[in-house]
Amino acid sequence: MRILFVALLISLMAWSVTQAAVFDTITDLGASARFIAVGGVEGFSQSASSIFENPAALYRVDQASFSFFTATVMNEAKYNQVSLVTETSLGRFGFGYMGVSVTDLQHTGENSQHEFYVKSLFDSQNMVLKLSYQNSLAPDLHLGGSLVHYEQSFFDVTGSGNNADLGLIWVQNWGQVSFAVKNIIWYGVVTYGDGKQETVATDLVLGYGYRFFEEFEVMGQVMRRQNANLFSLGLVYSPSFLPYVSLMGGYREYLVLGESRNKMAMGLGLHLFSLDFYYAYEKSDHIEFDGKHSFSVDVNL
Repeated sequence: MRILFVALLISLMAWSVTQAAVFDTITDLGASARFIAVGGVEGFSQSASSIFENPAALYRVDQASFSFFTATVMNEAKYNQVSLVTETSLGRFGFGYMGVSVTDLQHTGENSQHEFYVKSLFDSQNMVLKLSYQNSLAPDLHLGGSLVHYEQSFFDVTGSGNNADLGLIWVQNWGQVSFAVKNIIWYGVVTYGDGKQETVATDLVLGYGYRFFEEFEVMGQVMRRQNANLFSLGLVYSPSFLPYVSLMGGYREYLVLGESRNKMAMGLGLHLFSLDFYYAYEKSDHIEFDGKHSFSVDVNL
């Protein structure tokens, strides 16, 4: 049974990476400050935010988990994420929301003197909803999936679409392997009110994590997107003499208009009982802005 599920997942991954991608999802930024701080390596967090990474990672939730994340990009785009997971006798169920909004955008017009003026102001909204389920096939093999819904609005244009994610995590003494396929339905599209469509990006994500000396956790990842291989590296240091603090650093590659770029990030975690507070700093893509500051809070019961 275990070999069957692994073979099925790998086959789905190989099939999905041949598909084109046009529609960029807002979850590329990251759904938690921890995710950003470790270079965007997915599948190794221990909170409800795993819904937006690898849903198989929800096996680490004991009873229930709540996650909240916020960030502002270029002083305009405001990101928010809220997710909740609970354990039941049938497995773990989760719900996640992530949205980005930009307010007071200008709708301009031109008068008879060929001068431009502001006719009105409007807001731009982009939203992702995920409904997740996780169960373990064996003590060392964990499977998870999510149903995904997209919505977008810009001025008088609206669009929506649906898709699904699938993930697998294999835990061994020599480390943990994380597999995930994002937007596994290759023909999934976002359809707009005028009938136009955009294909949703289908990603293959393979990661590996290993803990050594009980204080260090190193993670590596390769993502297949739009015929490009994007690499990420992350490191978490949890000093034994300061058990309530963790230091994080990461490197990630990403695409901009089909061109591969890279950036570094760093972060800090503060762990108090069932509360985990995370802060991340990542260099901005825009020359006029120094960097991006992100914050997230996880509650694990």
